[in-house]
Amino acid sequence: ITLRTVGESLSFFLDSRDTYNFGFPVYNLGQPNPADTQDFENPLDLAELKKHLGSNYILAARIDSGSRLMIDTLQELGFRVFETTLHPKLVIGEDSPLFGHSRVQIEIANSNEFAQIEEIAKSAFKVSRFHRDPSILDSAADARFAGWVRSSHLDPLKSVYVFRIDDSSSIAGFFVVRRQGQQSFWELTAIASEYRGQGIARIVWESFVSLDVSAGVKVIETNISSENLAVVGLYPKIGFRFARSSQVMHFHSSWITHSHHK
Repeated sequence: ITLRTVGESLSFFLDSRDTYNFGFPVYNLGQPNPADTQDFENPLDLAELKKHLGSNYILAARIDSGSRLMIDTLQELGFRVFETTLHPKLVIGEDSPLFGHSRVQIEIANSNEFAQIEEIAKSAFKVSRFHRDPSILDSAADARFAGWVRSSHLDPLKSVYVFRIDDSSSIAGFFVVRRQGQQSFWELTAIASEYRGQGIARIVWESFVSLDVSAGVKVIETNISSENLAVVGLYPKIGFRFARSSQVMHFHSSWITHSHHK
C-alpha cells in the first residue's frame, strides 16, 4: 500500500508473520516481499486507508535516527515512536580473537525442543516495541516472538541454535541466526529466565562469535533495543561497534482523528 504524505509517497508492505500473529494487518515501511505485496493504484491518505483495510491495522516504520525530516513528517501524521533500536556490528579481521569456552555447548535445535524454545521466547523480550504499543496486548506481543522462532525453523537461510551451560541437560537459551555468504545476522538472542543474572551472557555471546567465524563469516550484525541495558553494555566488550541507530514508529488505525479527514 502507498501512503500519501506532504511532498512524497511512502510504500508499506504486508508483514505476513506479524499479520498472522496479531490477527490483523501489519504493514512495514521498506522493501517488498513479492509474495506479500498488495498495491493500490493511487497513493492514499490515512483516512482512505481505513476504507481499504478496515478499522484495525498497524503501519510500522524503522527510520534512521539522523533522518529528522522523515521522523517529523511521520509524527505529524500521528505515528508514535515506540523504540530506539541500536545496530551493533562486528567486522572479523585476521587478528580477531577466537573465543573458546568449554562451559558452553551449542547445538542446532531439534524439533522436540521448539516448544521449550518458544516458551523462553515468550518471556525474554519484555522491552519490545510491541509491548510498549497500547494497541497490542502483552500476551500477543509475547506470542509474536514464539511465532518468530517457529517460522525461523522453516526458513532455509536461518539456523536456530540452543545452548547449554556446564553439561546441563536443560536449555539455557537460544540464538536465531541468518547467514548469507560471509555475513551473519543475529535475529533473536535469549537466555532462559532461570539462567539470567548468573554472568553467563559474555561467554555465550563470545561462543557464538566463534561459531560464526568457524563458518567463514566476516561480518556479524544484530538489532537491539536501547532499553535492553544488559546487552547494550555487553556488545562493546566483545568487539562490536554501534554502527547506527533508528527510531521504530507505529501508527494504529484507532488513532485516526478528525484532522485526518480534512
